[in-house]
Amino acid sequence: MAKLLVEESDRQWEEGMSVLKKYLHLGGTTDGSNFIDSMNFIGTVL
Repeated sequence: MAKLLVEESDRQWEEGMSVLKKYLHLGGTTDGSNFIDSMNFIGTVL
């Protein structure tokens, strides 16, 4: 079960990084509120 969770987590991480790379390649930036506002954060970090 742990192996499946790690594999799925890795898959989602790679998918997210691929999207970020495309965004940055097309001239997007990570500064300012435009990037952060388009992300959905669920829960809190303690």
